[in-house]
Amino acid sequence: MIKAIAFDLIGVLLRVKDVSFTPLEFKLSEAFDYKIDGELYWDWAVKQTGKNLPETKNICWQTINKIYAIKERGLFVKIPKLKFAIASNHLSMIKDWLKNENWYDQFYCWAISEDVKCQKPDPRFYQILISKLREKPEETLFIDDKPENIKGAGEAGFRVLHYTGERLLSREISNYINEG
Repeated sequence: MIKAIAFDLIGVLLRVKDVSFTPLEFKLSEAFDYKIDGELYWDWAVKQTGKNLPETKNICWQTINKIYAIKERGLFVKIPKLKFAIASNHLSMIKDWLKNENWYDQFYCWAISEDVKCQKPDPRFYQILISKLREKPEETLFIDDKPENIKGAGEAGFRVLHYTGERLLSREISNYINEG
């Protein structure tokens, strides 16, 4: 029985809007799912912008505001009321963006790579998620758009759904739960 759902953000809950990027916005946004820890990301980003850290964070914040949109606004009224978590390789400031979108309170817990100091598909990421979620992985549906993250979650014992975006997420979740 599924008791919880862990969602990836970009590609699953959020989409990148079709907007014009400045070269700097593009470079910074391409690294939002950085492959290094948060402190190293910010050191790198400061060098890219030529600005101080607060100014660089402001540029990143403006870029996040510009590029992301929620894919399915009514998602949480269309799916069963379970325990929801975010499991994302992203900067932690994405939480503030979701607060502005009135989505933050939908989630029981967050595993954001900048906060937990590791990334999917590192096995430590999934262990941290399990600890935060306080549910057994076999009772948690893990949804991601990247095959390597689905593989890692499956190896950690999660039930998995590789979301390709071909259908509404609410429909995919309902089908998975009804068939499972």
